[in-house]
Amino acid sequence: MSTRYLLPCRCGKRIPVEPRQAGESIQCSCGVLLEVPSLRAIRALEMEEVGPELVATQESAPTWGVLQGMALLGAAIALAALASAGWLIATLPTPPFGPTDPQQIREETEALVPFQVLRVWHSIKNTRLVAGRTPSELAYRDRLFRHRLGLGVVGAIGVLGTVLCVATTFSARSRNWKARPPSSH
Repeated sequence: MSTRYLLPCRCGKRIPVEPRQAGESIQCSCGVLLEVPSLRAIRALEMEEVGPELVATQESAPTWGVLQGMALLGAAIALAALASAGWLIATLPTPPFGPTDPQQIREETEALVPFQVLRVWHSIKNTRLVAGRTPSELAYRDRLFRHRLGLGVVGAIGVLGTVLCVATTFSARSRNWKARPPSSH
């Protein structure tokens, strides 16, 4: 906490001010508008007396340490993984739509002109066929596999972030989480 000085008013009250307020105007409870002196002149004012209970409270207040930083990092990792998992689930690939009824396939094939049959034959010839699956089915399965793999990786990262956050929180609590009490001089 910064040092505070007492700015006197005409009514007899002394208003505590901080150096960062230099040059500002403040109002006393009596209604008088007071000009806080410059930074150099403010140091000539009387300093505010701080009670020992206030000093002890300020000195023993918890401080930001490595454990709190690691807990925050773990929480940030877990939240980023959760957001990534949500995006992966939202963009899940859709299965290919096509005729599955053999009669419908036969009708559509017979309706093709020779040039279209040649194009279909070239696309089948240039792609791998596995157990009678179409190229679009194979592409869908490949995209689905990659999506699930990404979801697994993101899930593992999220679990690691959560473990980091929880472990540092419990570790900090076991160490009392607070700064050491003030030493007497």
